[in-house]
Amino acid sequence: VEVKAEALRGLRKKISVEIVEKLIPLFKRKGDAIHIELLKIIAEKKVTKAAESIAEFLQSLELRTDSTAQSLKELGVTTLYKLDVDNIKILLKDLTFSKDKMLANLAGAALKRIT
Repeated sequence: VEVKAEALRGLRKKISVEIVEKLIPLFKRKGDAIHIELLKIIAEKKVTKAAESIAEFLQSLELRTDSTAQSLKELGVTTLYKLDVDNIKILLKDLTFSKDKMLANLAGAALKRIT
């Protein structure tokens, strides 16, 4: 897993949007380091097709309270905000109803910035 994360980190500047779109299913696998790098690349390349997958990924983090999960939640919500897709308000609104208070607050703050 660490090797894949390092590979993604190294390819961040050279990777194309099309390849990033093919990597979106990695959110369904384990590996926090990969998720962090993928979120950073998606934000940098503005891969709008990833928005719904990111929202689903964030919902899967609801039960986790470790520091890595907290960082992933912050990065995920920030990435969603930066993507500025048509359905961003809906995705963030759904996250405000999360059982996870931190995730709900992050989504609420991002939603306020949009409106």
